[in-house]
Amino acid sequence: MDHKSIGKYISIIYRQQQIIINRKLKKYNLGSGQYMFLIVINKHEGLSQKDLSKMLDIDKATTARAIKKLIDLNFIKRKKDKDDKRIFRLFIDEKGRKLMPEIEKTLKEITEISKKGLKTKEVGELFRLLDIVMNNNKSYIDK
Repeated sequence: MDHKSIGKYISIIYRQQQIIINRKLKKYNLGSGQYMFLIVINKHEGLSQKDLSKMLDIDKATTARAIKKLIDLNFIKRKKDKDDKRIFRLFIDEKGRKLMPEIEKTLKEITEISKKGLKTKEVGELFRLLDIVMNNNKSYIDK
C-alpha cells in the first residue's frame, strides 16, 4: 500500500509559496522569512518581541533575526517600554507601512494561484480540512 503523507504535501506547497513570495518581494530586500513579522507588527503595533514570537508560533532566535533585518531595512522601529525598560515595543515605520499593500497583493496572488481549478465550495472544504489537521497537531504538541 502506498503511504501518502499530509506533511509532505503541505511542506511542498509551503516551499513553493515561499519561492513566489521571495521573487515578488526581492526588490524590497524582503523575503519569506520577514514579511509575516511585518504583517503582524502592522496589525498589532506596540507589541513586544516575545508576544510577536508567540503570535507567530516562532522561536525567539528566529524572531530576533527577522526583527533585526526589518529594523536594518527601516521597515520597523523598536522602542523601550515606558513602564518596563527590559521590554522593547515594535512599531511599523513609514517605509514598512508603504510596503503593506504590495505584501497584501502578493499574498492574494498566491492564494489565487493555489485556488486555480478549484470550485468555491472545494476551497472552503480545503480550509476546513486544513484547520482540522492543524488543530490535531497543535493538540498533540500541547499535551
